[in-house]
Amino acid sequence: MLIAGALFAWRRHDVKVATPQPVMSSVVRGAASMDPLALVLAGSDDMKVTTEHLSVDKVWVDACQRPGPGRTHPDQCDRQPFFERALVKAVVQGADCVPEQPRDESISFALEVDHKRRTTRLFAGRSGTLSKAQAKPVIACVQRSLEAPDWESIPHDHTRYVIGVLARYPAQKRK
Repeated sequence: MLIAGALFAWRRHDVKVATPQPVMSSVVRGAASMDPLALVLAGSDDMKVTTEHLSVDKVWVDACQRPGPGRTHPDQCDRQPFFERALVKAVVQGADCVPEQPRDESISFALEVDHKRRTTRLFAGRSGTLSKAQAKPVIACVQRSLEAPDWESIPHDHTRYVIGVLARYPAQKRK
């Protein structure tokens, strides 16, 4: 037992202890380089955003589809976090695209994601109060702000999704 204790002490003597590295410093540096909207969206599951120019309600998956016949209930659809965050970010960035309105307005944005064809299409849903003709330039502006997806790295159970979000714009003069 005495020999075992001596061997243990001798082995511990040869162990070199590295100086502790600040682990969080790289995280903080990475967070500092991100834009504030990306930080808000990264820390939020429901992705609700409110600014002086708009408020974005909860994002939902409106529909999903597998190849072949039959329908899938929206509750059985898996989530698409990349596209949900990209849609909210594009809507917030496109707040200046909304024309000046004398009253509160809303636009229902619907993003169709097709994994089979690797395409996305943004269109106005039915829930908004702004007419489709007035929403059309806003939709085009928000479409240009959408991030390009890396199709290979996005997991999905279905081939087609429709993701929706409602953006409310208060009555005010916009730039």
